[in-house]
Amino acid sequence: MSFWSNVENFFEATEADVAAIVTKTKAGLLVLESEIASALSWLASNAPTIENDIAIAASFAASVGASANPQVAAILVAAKEASAALNAVAASELAGNSSATTVVQGYVAYKQAVAASAGAMAASAKMPMATA
Repeated sequence: MSFWSNVENFFEATEADVAAIVTKTKAGLLVLESEIASALSWLASNAPTIENDIAIAASFAASVGASANPQVAAILVAAKEASAALNAVAASELAGNSSATTVVQGYVAYKQAVAASAGAMAASAKMPMATA
């Protein structure tokens, strides 16, 4: 890792940092306001990526004819709901509302959205091929 990468990583939160804050919160340990702000910023900055991933999954499902499948449709609904929850956390962060509980809620929504998006892609890909 270069010097500048080390400096950048020092000032920017990573998913590992957010997970550590969730762990501290769940253990009832003190979480600094700066840690909370950093974690919420990371979650908010990742919300657009998640939105894009879900759009790609929905497009893929439609392109392979899987979007009408109840399993795929349910996974896409779950992904959109998790994304909405993540966006609510991002809006809360932008409004200056922050707490360790909000970090936990945001991280849960983030992981649910990531998992659901991947699940929709996998379920769509494993659908039987169309017969001609």
